[in-house]
Amino acid sequence: MDPLIYMVALTILSLGFTLFYVNRASKQTEITLNSLGTQLNEGLNNIDLQLEPIMKTNSKAFSYFQSMGDDTRVENTLDRKIGLDLKDQYGDYYEG
Repeated sequence: MDPLIYMVALTILSLGFTLFYVNRASKQTEITLNSLGTQLNEGLNNIDLQLEPIMKTNSKAFSYFQSMGDDTRVENTLDRKIGLDLKDQYGDYYEG
């Protein structure tokens, strides 16, 4: 046989293997990326659940500060907030 025929046959065979492995790799990549995307979404949802109490507390604190008009109200509100935090931690609170 002619060497040219061997080269053409090897080229076609190589092209076939290349297409097969590229197709297989793209499917594996898609499966892996979908799995990672699912894990990422679960992690973000878990972080949102953990941050929910902090966001609620910040919202309450901002509402306290928005309702204040002068420095004495600021001090009273801060003292009250600190007292409520201590009450939450220790069951009783100190009012200064």
